[in-house]
Amino acid sequence: MAALQILLIDDNPHQLRPLIEALKEQGHRPTVAYDGSAGYARAVAMLPDVIVLESQLPRMDGLTLVRMLAANAQTEHIPLMFLSESAEPAMRLAGLRAGAVDYIAKPFEPAEVIERIDIHTRLAAGQKGPAAGGARGGRAGADNGGANAVDPAAHHEAVKAAGSDLYHHDDVLFRAIRRMVFDGVEHPPSLAELARSLGVSQRRIASVVKSQTGGSLFELVRGRRMSKAARLLVRTGLPITDVAIETGYSSAANFTTAFRDYFGVTPTAYRRSHSFK
Repeated sequence: MAALQILLIDDNPHQLRPLIEALKEQGHRPTVAYDGSAGYARAVAMLPDVIVLESQLPRMDGLTLVRMLAANAQTEHIPLMFLSESAEPAMRLAGLRAGAVDYIAKPFEPAEVIERIDIHTRLAAGQKGPAAGGARGGRAGADNGGANAVDPAAHHEAVKAAGSDLYHHDDVLFRAIRRMVFDGVEHPPSLAELARSLGVSQRRIASVVKSQTGGSLFELVRGRRMSKAARLLVRTGLPITDVAIETGYSSAANFTTAFRDYFGVTPTAYRRSHSFK
């Protein structure tokens, strides 16, 4: 396996010591970040070959971090692997749905983790991405002194270097917002929940949504729900009650009212007019 630049993101780095040592022995260059925000900054700055992260992180949780990295054109090609304390099936599924390629529960066997890293980096080798980092010949690994983990002070400087606002590009933040909303359109996060998860103010989120769509977060959610409802009405034979449930409405009556307000016709009339003859 070619030498890889590997970013490890975990607030309990001592748990990773056996893995770090095993990676060094094989000639890889591991770097450690201690929270989600620092991890995001390091990922953008380094463009590593692979990122291995804990799902439960301070400052930005692992699921949000994965969505942010997947929403950024600079980092979307990087394989993301969870190595987590949480082994619950729901969390494993959430991690994969967020964009991770693998999910490994702790305690772990270093040899297995390295083998999975090898598999996923080889699978990703044919995908296009920025020519930087680890085996792609980037500077960051050399600047880090090879296989040395970074101390907290260095991470603080990395965050500063990336800018106090990690989402200085509105399109990156908007893609993360949209992904979080669209992933759970039946029960979408509120403005406050989005702000808390992404580590930005509610005003910033409202402003970005407004600038990108011309409307509010409510209108973004409603548009997605209505688009899904229209698709289900035309392409499936689901009863109106089930379509309402699938799109997050508490009753068929509430759904019908919302649908008529948006499209100008009832769900039944819409289905009838768009059905194949």
